[in-house]
Amino acid sequence: MQRDKAERLTDIVIGEAVTVMLAEDDAISAEALARQLSNMMSRESDPGRLTALQRAVAEVQAVPAGAQDRQGTSVHAFAIPVRPDTKKH
Repeated sequence: MQRDKAERLTDIVIGEAVTVMLAEDDAISAEALARQLSNMMSRESDPGRLTALQRAVAEVQAVPAGAQDRQGTSVHAFAIPVRPDTKKH
């Protein structure tokens, strides 16, 4: 089943926000992502993108608080936690 245009645009703005955060070497977490999306919302003039940003913020804020463990490790794609003290390669 094909997702509707609004859902695709919501995914796109989330991806754009994550890309900005990675480019700025920011930590990725639900809270940081919601802040970045809100920042993008404050500068957006396109009504469709503004709606997508609002929807994205709501989705990110709906992530349960338990999605992060007690040591602050964020839940990443595919629910694989990445600890800052581990090597990538």
